[in-house]
Amino acid sequence: MNVIAVSGYKDSGKSTLCRALISALRARGFSVGYIKRTHEPTVSPLDTDTGAANDLGVSSLLWGDGFLRFEALWADANEIDARDLAGRYFPSADIVILEGGKDLRLPKIWVLKEGEAAPERAGVFAVYDRCGAGDGSLVYGPGDIDRLVSRVADMTEMRDLPA
Repeated sequence: MNVIAVSGYKDSGKSTLCRALISALRARGFSVGYIKRTHEPTVSPLDTDTGAANDLGVSSLLWGDGFLRFEALWADANEIDARDLAGRYFPSADIVILEGGKDLRLPKIWVLKEGEAAPERAGVFAVYDRCGAGDGSLVYGPGDIDRLVSRVADMTEMRDLPA
């Protein structure tokens, strides 16, 4: 299994690109998982039943109609490795798309905000410019989604993702 981060600054279009990648990869027969990395609180508020259970120091699994949500308490969640999470929650996935994680040590597709220059960040193997055109190698624009998906698919099949 490979993990690719779709990173960029707030409101750059990461979620939209993640959905496009997931849909296109699934259409090509890949099993895909999805993780959203956020700096916002992810555990239910204390005034809810789940939050009250978490406050007692136990993890919670919410089992609803058509969904599961696991809330676990980790003292140092920033030290968790994304590949470990992907393996735990998506053991049969060919690829996991992680939204966010601009500072994680993962291969990345960087999503530009309008007017932003391509960053010099470790792991960036592709740049998506939703307001511009692709250059045929590093930068992909809205008309290049199929090429970007092909690149990710090829790297996943070859297990040749950059670190």
